[in-house]
Amino acid sequence: MMAERLQLIVMGPPGSGKGTQSVALATDIGAMHISTGDLFRYHERSATPLGDQIQGFIKKGDLVPDDITIAMLKDKIESLPDSVGYILDGFPRTLNQAISFDKMLIAGNARLNLVICIDVPEKQLENRLLGRIVCMECSLVYGSHVDDEYSEYCKSCEGKLHKRVDDSDKEVIGHRL
Repeated sequence: MMAERLQLIVMGPPGSGKGTQSVALATDIGAMHISTGDLFRYHERSATPLGDQIQGFIKKGDLVPDDITIAMLKDKIESLPDSVGYILDGFPRTLNQAISFDKMLIAGNARLNLVICIDVPEKQLENRLLGRIVCMECSLVYGSHVDDEYSEYCKSCEGKLHKRVDDSDKEVIGHRL
């Protein structure tokens, strides 16, 4: 099945599984998976000017300002071929982002096809985030809720696994949630 021009949003709090489910769905239907969090972490790791600009927000568990997030996402979507559908993971997070995205769709004569919202109890989210380890290359998630055992390298791409800074502190996790 091809997801030509499909525009889908998967929403949920950090640790809800939206990234895992978005990747699986995108792979299954032939759509592009776009995670604003993954895009931010890419820029941060690559030490781009955007990465330098957002680093402090991410470490504190704060949302990156809407204008930065919207501009980054717009650039990513506009770089896709017209026939490619996409699944947004982690966007929108604010009313302003939702309104801006709606304006982007209208300007592109496009429409949103579906929104999926994943709901998980807060205590379970905290436990998942504290146990989560992520591949630095492909962003595949590992942790006590996913795998009983894992090494220091990703099973999928052999990238190095690491603990995200915003998943390491209960206070930061509470702030994010």
